[in-house]
Amino acid sequence: MAAKMKRFKKGTAVLGLLAAGSLFSAQALADRLEDIKAAGVVKVATFDANPPFGSIDAKTHEIVGYDVDFAKALAKSLGVKLELVATNPANRIPLLQSGKADLIVADITITPERAQVIDFSTPYFVTGQQFLVPAKSPDKLDEYSRARIGAVKGTTGEQALHQRFPQSRVLAYDDIPLALTALRNGNVQAITQDSTILAGLLAQAPDKANFKILPDLLSKEEIGVGVKKGETALLKAVNDELVNLEKNGQAAKIYDVWFGPNTPAPQPRAFKIEASVEFRHVDKRYGDHQVLRDINLTITPGEVVAILGPSGSGKSTLIRLINQLETLSGGEILVDSKPTGQLSGSRLRQLRSRVGFVFQQFNLYAHLTASQNITLALEHVHGWKPQPAQERALALLEKVGMQEKAHHFPAELSGGQQQRVAIARALASSPQIILFDEPTSALDPEMIGEVLFVMKALAHSGITMIVVTHEMQFAREIADRIVFIDGGQILETAPPGQFFRAPLMPALDWQGVLAGQPLQWILSGFLTTLWVTLAGGLIASLLAPTFLLLRLSGGRIGNEVVSGWVSLFRNTPLLVQLLFWYFAAWNGLPQGFRDAVNADHSWSILPGDVWWFTPEFLCSAWGLGVFTSAFLIEEAASGLRSVPAGQQEAALAQGFSSWRLFRYILLPQGLANAWQPVVGQYLNLMKLSSLASGIGFAELTYQVRQIESYNAHAMEAFIVGTVGKKMVAGFNVIVENLDYLLWGRTAAGEPGGVLLSLLMAAGAALLALPGGVALACLAWRYPGLVRRGLFLWAELIRGIPLIFVIFWMWYLLPLITGGDLPGALTVTLALAWFTAASVMHSVFAGLRALPAGQHEAALSQGFSTQQTLWRVLLPQTLRNILPSLVGIFISLLKDTSLAFIVNVPELTTVAGQVNNRVQIYPAAIFIFTGAVYYLLCCSLEQVAKRWRVSRPAP
Repeated sequence: MAAKMKRFKKGTAVLGLLAAGSLFSAQALADRLEDIKAAGVVKVATFDANPPFGSIDAKTHEIVGYDVDFAKALAKSLGVKLELVATNPANRIPLLQSGKADLIVADITITPERAQVIDFSTPYFVTGQQFLVPAKSPDKLDEYSRARIGAVKGTTGEQALHQRFPQSRVLAYDDIPLALTALRNGNVQAITQDSTILAGLLAQAPDKANFKILPDLLSKEEIGVGVKKGETALLKAVNDELVNLEKNGQAAKIYDVWFGPNTPAPQPRAFKIEASVEFRHVDKRYGDHQVLRDINLTITPGEVVAILGPSGSGKSTLIRLINQLETLSGGEILVDSKPTGQLSGSRLRQLRSRVGFVFQQFNLYAHLTASQNITLALEHVHGWKPQPAQERALALLEKVGMQEKAHHFPAELSGGQQQRVAIARALASSPQIILFDEPTSALDPEMIGEVLFVMKALAHSGITMIVVTHEMQFAREIADRIVFIDGGQILETAPPGQFFRAPLMPALDWQGVLAGQPLQWILSGFLTTLWVTLAGGLIASLLAPTFLLLRLSGGRIGNEVVSGWVSLFRNTPLLVQLLFWYFAAWNGLPQGFRDAVNADHSWSILPGDVWWFTPEFLCSAWGLGVFTSAFLIEEAASGLRSVPAGQQEAALAQGFSSWRLFRYILLPQGLANAWQPVVGQYLNLMKLSSLASGIGFAELTYQVRQIESYNAHAMEAFIVGTVGKKMVAGFNVIVENLDYLLWGRTAAGEPGGVLLSLLMAAGAALLALPGGVALACLAWRYPGLVRRGLFLWAELIRGIPLIFVIFWMWYLLPLITGGDLPGALTVTLALAWFTAASVMHSVFAGLRALPAGQHEAALSQGFSTQQTLWRVLLPQTLRNILPSLVGIFISLLKDTSLAFIVNVPELTTVAGQVNNRVQIYPAAIFIFTGAVYYLLCCSLEQVAKRWRVSRPAP
């Protein structure tokens, strides 16, 4: 019998290798569980701004919450220390894939799209999406079908809104407190999130009487622990501990701490962590024929087990015993530790409602349509009303790609289509366990793929799957364990990698980005980026000449006004400005104007379905325009200063007014002199539009991150490409949290806040300055291929938005180095990499601008070329381009705010954490944040000016 199994495995291994011809070469999967135990620490990604699942404690500055308690329990069961990695919804899966986290315990909903790229444990929390609305708003969900609705980026609530209310306008924010701020300001008419999170958020809100939670659910969701694909040992350990926590009562105790009677928003616990199957000495006989002999097997919650073996070995009989389609001859089968062999009547029906079954021959009811096959049991067994049952049926048919065949009879469907409907029918009652009895054996070869695709989407979605199959490659890709049966006995149980001896790593899946909904998002984001760039450019083009004219004709007061404008907006990070305009300044506008903007205006739809008369578009365009205008004013002013004084005198002598002098004489010549840097600022504006995603604006960067959240194709997506009393109270909040904002005081004792921003800027500058200088010297010294290569690299780096450089560095460095790097170090390296390109350009331009006589004089004195460069040319160059270098490093300091997107606790991040706690003082918090950056950057400017004055030209 052992020889027979060896021959079977040899044949299946050959088939598996042939089926994998389109994949990368084989690599053994790392045993993450062993690595964790060897390191003595497990890194768990969790939220720090999503109470009660995870948030920063105001006193200890540690992350606490429901998820954190489960993470602690998992770490304890593994016998290792716990290291929490703060994250947001959009970054959860990339953290896991890049190796920065071992597990995701961050309120992550189990979806088919996510289950294709990461594995999920059995659910440890069950919830539903609800709406939070102003107290006087309508109570029915359907009243919001065309409303502006806020959601959190990267959550299933965002996707559920698109599916249920396609006519609504969905605005996604980085976390739920920011979404609530948008609701307070009237930027949205409702926000959606898990019911438990909304209840906790509302309970802590100082103005909770102004809001209410609608009773109807947008969707029901199950929350699981995320594990990297293929780490079956780690997944099993997690599932085992979750079940153990349920059995010993710890899971219920953790729930009571955060949702029990003594919490601000108590909710009864209506779920259990379970879905296991256990065979104990199971026998099955038909008369004298022994089909199964002494079967002992335990299947844990959420596990995917493939049953393999020759025909007639007892595979199908094994799973038919679970829900008593066949009766036991001996032994017992337990589901969730309860024997099932003696069940009958209503108790047996209850078991079967929890255990779905997909047959070889489909077994669809021939007299009913596809949707009726699903609604029949829902209405007549489970007591659903017709309308909800029909909605459930259509949702399931859409899940298996059969929504267009909802009203077709089985005879009108192909075999593959019938089997997909059968899978949808099996899922109708939300079973915890689903059994597949050779689901592709009755299909033609061309139809097998469509069924396997649906099954892959279900694998590791939190459902326990037991699959009898002959599809070797399929079993290899999706199973946690292979069980080999022959002669009625289990001969081997092993992970797929051990059973087949050749696990494979999947290739990039471009279909997940360049097709279907993701492709629509990318196109929409691209068009939105173009429109907001044009709008911001128009605003900047109007503001810059206006302020230039004021500088020329406004005397001392005009000069002071323009200097203040330029200094303020050049020395404050754009992200902080956008947050201020959207969350603070917008709330100070007249209510009538805000209501008018928030109303539906079909005339405001631009090509590409871009709505321009919205708070997000207007604030983004205004913020980009104001920021860019400050730089345009300086660039144009430099061009104007280069116009000879005689030009102005000649025009005045001819009787030109100040405006006409500016319009016809100075401006054309000034722009001609400064056209290159001016054009550069307009091009930079498009890159900067990526920061508008921080206020929920759906430009290209936002849409790319939405794809990352939707189906976790992060790699492919990146490749593609209040005034008065409130203000006074708000500044009291600044005083109360001043030490946290300045020094960070993170739970791990690491620096944060302003201190971390300065450390990152200083570190990046120390790397970028010598690096950029060295590269510029190489380009100057070797004018051929080396120079062209260096400038190609610099143009490539400078042409990419910095936010993408950070994403790439944060995502790829662990893969390159084979280890994890601290987030602050990763951002520092990304800033240095980006800044070095600008330094190289400036230094090279400075070297080229020096008089040729300097070079010749040094050579005539016997200096070598290298000595001439380092002792004569470079010192003069650095002195001449000091203002340019100061500008570069001022930008570097402001750019540290972008660390916000990967949860590095610099100033902008900790300011957001403070805002999330107090909720109602965004103006004060973001004004303070902007003021700190402004003071730091202005100080750098003043130091540079004084240094230049103290060292006059020889």
